[in-house]
Amino acid sequence: TARLNSSVSTLATLSVTGWSTFAGNIAASADNTLTLGSSGTRFQIATDQITGRPASCRLTSSAAIGIASGSFAGLNWDVETFDSDGMHSTASNSSRISFVHSTGLYVIGANVEWNTNSSGTVAIRLVLGDSTNIAGEAHPATPGGAVDASAIHTLIDIPSTAHFATVQVFQNSGSTRSLAASGSYATTFYAFRVSR
Repeated sequence: TARLNSSVSTLATLSVTGWSTFAGNIAASADNTLTLGSSGTRFQIATDQITGRPASCRLTSSAAIGIASGSFAGLNWDVETFDSDGMHSTASNSSRISFVHSTGLYVIGANVEWNTNSSGTVAIRLVLGDSTNIAGEAHPATPGGAVDASAIHTLIDIPSTAHFATVQVFQNSGSTRSLAASGSYATTFYAFRVSR
């Protein structure tokens, strides 16, 4: 048995028997599980419920994204504003927010800002697992040079770590339109867990 010092201590494993009191914070360096109690009377607490940011990420694009006319197109994301739980990769499947480390109740959303064009319709949708639409919005293109933006979000229970979400957009102006990478309504994709 080793006594912990009075300042910050880092341990790979800590085993405590009997009654113990911890004065101060208990934190984990990753989204692991803290197990309390012995066999028969054990319970577990997700470490992100004790301290730290819940599973969450926000993605953007470093450049404008061209969208051809006439069919839905998936978006890829090459900038992670933050990613607390390894929910996104810029190296593989960069279109996805995945839930490989944590299931639960999530808010998932996206914003897009289209370049100026007064023709046709624009649409955005959130898709779960490449096949299930979970939110969507469509409207006529905004005339007169005004900002043409869309924002959607949904609250959804993610029951499996195999699930992932993507964003798809549509426009039918008859020519390629682009999505802004920066600005007040910049193109973003995000998710955060609100409960287990």
